[in-house]
Amino acid sequence: MKKFFFLLCCVTLIVSSCKDPMTVQFDNASHGQAAEVLLMMDKQTWAENIQDSIKGMLTVPQTGLNQLEPMFDILHINPKDIDAAAQRHYNIVQMELSGNAKETSFSIERNTWAMPQIIITIKGNNQDSCLNCFVKNQETIRQELYSNDIKKLQGVYEDRVDMNLQKLIQEKF
Repeated sequence: MKKFFFLLCCVTLIVSSCKDPMTVQFDNASHGQAAEVLLMMDKQTWAENIQDSIKGMLTVPQTGLNQLEPMFDILHINPKDIDAAAQRHYNIVQMELSGNAKETSFSIERNTWAMPQIIITIKGNNQDSCLNCFVKNQETIRQELYSNDIKKLQGVYEDRVDMNLQKLIQEKF
C-alpha cells in the first residue's frame, strides 16, 4: 500500500508540474557585452600580422563621442575551442583559411544559434586574400555589427517601457 501511495504521489507531482508537458521552450537569446565582437580565428593566423590589421579596422573610434572610444572590443577564440556558450554570442566574425578554397568568399548569416545574432564569415586559401576581403568589406562589416548591437540594445530595453513617462514626454514636447 505504501508503494502504491508513493507511486501515485510521484505520478501526480510529475503530471501537475507542467501546464503542457509536450511543450519545451528554449531560451534562444544571444549574449555578450555591447560593442563586443567574438573573432574566431586559429591561433597561428591571429598571432601573425593579421591581428593588428583586423583590430585596426574594428576598433576605429566611435563618432559623436567627446573622447576616443573604440567602436568594438574584440575577443579572440580559436575555432577548436568554441563551445555552446561562444556560439550564442551576438556578434561573431570568423575567418577560415583552407588550402581547398578556390576563391575568397564573404558571407553574412543571421540568427544561426541565437537571436539577435550575426555571423560574418570570410573564407579563403591564404591570409592575404582573407585580409584583402576584410579590407574590401570593412564598412559593411562595421555597419552590420553596429546594427546588430542596436537590435540587441533595443531588445533589452523593450520590456522596460514606461507608458506614463512616454505620455509625459509627449505632452511636454
